[in-house]
Amino acid sequence: MTHPARPVRGGRVVVGLDGSDSAWAALDQAVAEARRREATLEIVHAWPWGRADPLAFDTDTEPSRPAVEIARTVLRLAVSRAREQDPQLRIVPTLTAQDAVPELLRIGEDASLIVIGTRGLGGFTGLLLGSVSLRLAAHTRRPLLVVRGGPPAAYGPEGHGKVLVGVESGADAPA
Repeated sequence: MTHPARPVRGGRVVVGLDGSDSAWAALDQAVAEARRREATLEIVHAWPWGRADPLAFDTDTEPSRPAVEIARTVLRLAVSRAREQDPQLRIVPTLTAQDAVPELLRIGEDASLIVIGTRGLGGFTGLLLGSVSLRLAAHTRRPLLVVRGGPPAAYGPEGHGKVLVGVESGADAPA
């Protein structure tokens, strides 16, 4: 008899946030997952988010003051949004100047779950996955949830979308 897997209690759910619509949807899903798992939510905003923005950097490659303030504001808004959904949730905001993929891999190496949006702020909107989500999927050893942005109506009348689960062995059965 097969029993449904119970979520692991405690631990951390790590979500990558770049300010895109897809990332806000990922944050909302990460809040729900952290609540369900009774886990801490770590919100990671990496600047630059996998891209170089010449307007955001001084000549010595240090983030300019306005870029840092924008990044801090995005992170504050994310914490506020998560708190609105669950005032009791333990939240760790993390701002880093490192590239998103290596930082999410490093920060999420012992996470219960990493959550990321499908599409970031990059310019190739026709792709199914953005470069950050694709690279994370290729390199992470932790469970990864990639969330589509957009209105809930896109998920059908029942409110549920399609879920794709990749497994490597029988040890991945709880997925």
